[in-house]
Amino acid sequence: MPDILLSVFPIFLVAGVGYLLKRRFNVDSLSLTDLSIYLLNPCLTIYALSMRKFDSAMLSTALASIALFAVLILLAEILARVFKLDKGKHLVLDTGSFMMNTGYIGLPIVLLAFGTEAFAHAAVFSTINVIFMFSYGVSRISGKTEGVPEFLKLPLFYSAILAIAISVLGISLPGPLSFSIEWLGKGDILASLLIIGCRLAMIDARQVWEPFVLSLSAFKLFLVPLIALAIAVIFGISGDAFKGFMVQAATPVAINTVVLATKYKNPQVDLYSSVVLVTTVLSILTLSLLVVAI
Repeated sequence: MPDILLSVFPIFLVAGVGYLLKRRFNVDSLSLTDLSIYLLNPCLTIYALSMRKFDSAMLSTALASIALFAVLILLAEILARVFKLDKGKHLVLDTGSFMMNTGYIGLPIVLLAFGTEAFAHAAVFSTINVIFMFSYGVSRISGKTEGVPEFLKLPLFYSAILAIAISVLGISLPGPLSFSIEWLGKGDILASLLIIGCRLAMIDARQVWEPFVLSLSAFKLFLVPLIALAIAVIFGISGDAFKGFMVQAATPVAINTVVLATKYKNPQVDLYSSVVLVTTVLSILTLSLLVVAI
């Protein structure tokens, strides 16, 4: 129980503070979101991966992460056709299945619960997720197929590529630059948790009892970790790498689904909001149980 309190409770406590700030003072969460997307989160990605040189174990984590996201996208496509979902629910199932809250919830939980080695592997998972999220995910949610792809306009994609290059090549950043990136990156953990709370305060919960929302939430919180477990076994992931991988795979649907749906005026924003709300609240229990189990 003490381990759970130290690793999971503070995450949701800070998110709760964000919720109260939005309710009481109507804090501008949009400015916080822009700060995170354009500065803090890119720094967190670079900091997390530059902690150690990319080795064979981290490569296995990266390949397993890619395999997991590919399987989830394919499975979502199959399920959407089997259940004959309409275009909107098909989109939410597709993107909600693989767009995970790995940076805002997963990384801090892994760091607090399992330390820096597991955190490095969790960062690999998160980086791959960012690449999928801000390429395929942005393209799907924005619906824009012409002109410059939307993901090429966002720094998160480039920071992920840069972070991987730094880790693979074993580049040591100059001290002052490394220190600045570290502090800005760590600042994203606090800012993003406040964003989650603010966003939850803005969600209309009227759709949370809809069968589709509950089904997708169960799929994300229970079936996805089982799929991740099978993939981890196939790729021989163990020890701290396994802990980081599994916690990340069990994180709720990303708050960025709501942010992006709002940004691109996608009509499914309320449905995304309901799924994010349900999975985030229930993940307090599921992530706590997972931390104890592994």
